[in-house]
Amino acid sequence: MRALIAGRRQAGEPPGRIAGALGVAEVTVRTWIARHSAKGQAGLVNRSARPHRMQPRPAGDRRTRVEVLAITAFRAFLLSLGAAFRSSAKPAWTGRDLRRWHGSDQGVGLA
Repeated sequence: MRALIAGRRQAGEPPGRIAGALGVAEVTVRTWIARHSAKGQAGLVNRSARPHRMQPRPAGDRRTRVEVLAITAFRAFLLSLGAAFRSSAKPAWTGRDLRRWHGSDQGVGLA
């Protein structure tokens, strides 16, 4: 399909029409056209999305300082959510509460 995109563009067809005919996004067509014009046929081959370099993990099972701070902050956030929920939420809704809120004549389905 990439070669078809490049061929249609070389024939003078606009990217929007190519995208419509092939059922892909126009930005996809423009991406492959740009790669073909930059590198020719070599620009149309698959390429890996994996990063070229990755920083090695610290030795053993140690976490970096940033990871520890992020985990600590997230746990504190979760604890604060739990405390807020426990202090403001009613333990359970009863049928009487639901009838009072919805009204017994609105067909809530409660006996």
